[in-house]
Amino acid sequence: MITIKLFGKPDCGLCDDVKAELAALQATFPHRLNQIYNEPSGKGIMLRACRSL
Repeated sequence: MITIKLFGKPDCGLCDDVKAELAALQATFPHRLNQIYNEPSGKGIMLRACRSL
């Protein structure tokens, strides 16, 4: 299984578009999605790992 790292920020329309495309590809190309967001507080990077979307 491949792992895809998606760097972005919360409430990002482009990120939502990419996640929708990846969800459509999940059945054909199984993958694990790691979403990596910048924290709004500026305290660093927060990692949210998801098995799939």
